[in-house]
Amino acid sequence: MWGEKDFLSSLRRQAERLAYLTTASLEVRPNLACGFAVLIFSLTSIQSSHADAPFVLYGNDDRREVFEEKSSIKRTLARSVAAVFAPGVLKKNRDGSYSADAVSYRSEYNLCETERFAEQSIASDCSAFLIAPDVVATASHCIIDEWNCSRLRFAFDYGYMKLGQDPNLLPAENVYRCDRILSMSDADNSKRDFAIVKLDREVTSREPLKLRTQGMVNAGEELFVIGHPSGLPMKIASRARVREVLADKILANLDTYAGNSGSPIFNAKTYEVEGLLVSGEQDFVKVGSCNISRRCDDHACRGEEVMPIGKLLPLLPN
Repeated sequence: MWGEKDFLSSLRRQAERLAYLTTASLEVRPNLACGFAVLIFSLTSIQSSHADAPFVLYGNDDRREVFEEKSSIKRTLARSVAAVFAPGVLKKNRDGSYSADAVSYRSEYNLCETERFAEQSIASDCSAFLIAPDVVATASHCIIDEWNCSRLRFAFDYGYMKLGQDPNLLPAENVYRCDRILSMSDADNSKRDFAIVKLDREVTSREPLKLRTQGMVNAGEELFVIGHPSGLPMKIASRARVREVLADKILANLDTYAGNSGSPIFNAKTYEVEGLLVSGEQDFVKVGSCNISRRCDDHACRGEEVMPIGKLLPLLPN
């Protein structure tokens, strides 16, 4: 589903990504030569799971840039959401800032000209959110293991936080390393998909998100999500609804994609985190020679899967 592009210029970047992305990710990004993919798999132990399963649009596309969001509360919450970058994607500049080695969203996914945000670039692979001054939560398939975690980077404000901002230029104070994994589910656990990561230092000038500590969200309640669909600069997607609440997951019609894995899912009334996104429907469908976002009616398709935040509470640092 990828379009034509300079393969050699992206070879190194894709090799870094494939060192920790799951088999499902390769299914979403299949234009790598088969021999190259086999070579990477022979050199790297990649764990297969439901990880980074694709996602989809429900009804209208409710994604918007952070600076376009009218709610000041949601804009503030967005400051506590981080992008997870694969090893080598963030390059350190002479002044200490970082530049993201981004690629064209349109070319990467062979998107049709009518696809929203096709003119933007993509660089991140997952999303995460601040739950303590120096701790973030995300999906376990975004982390894999301690060795890989040590090479990842977590960056806040990767997005159009203000009109005209260059999202691919990140100040040093917004970029963090993984110090260690505090707790993580098994990669092949289909009921749990989480990782709690201690960062190399405390995060300043932004607050940990408020988590639901009692009870569960109810079917029909309104939700919204903040994260990095397809690795894009941060988007806020509102007007989603809970479809069903099960023992181990919440199903909702959230407008999310691969790259939203690990995104916080918020209650639209309380602004508390109800859970983190782990899986969903297929992202794109082919129309002619290019791809567009798959769309489902608000009550159709199986819905996006959210791991209830209550499953994490006993594991969080005091």
